Amino acid sequence: MVNRRITIIPLLLALCGSPQALSADFDKGFEAAQKGDYKTALLELTPVAEQGNNRAQYALGVMYY
Repeated sequence: MVNRRITIIPLLLALCGSPQALSADFDKGFEAAQKGDYKTALLELTPVAEQGNNRAQYALGVMYY
């Protein structure tokens, strides 16, 4: 049973993406929005928001407003 967990956990992490990657995408999108580059911001923030990141969801809401 323990061996199964050891192989499943890295697989799940790989499929879900790393938190650092999501954070980098959020940072890139947020910086783009602050500079007025809304096209890049939308492209970077949308996938992060769809994965449940509330900061990205809020940033997109502010942009649409």
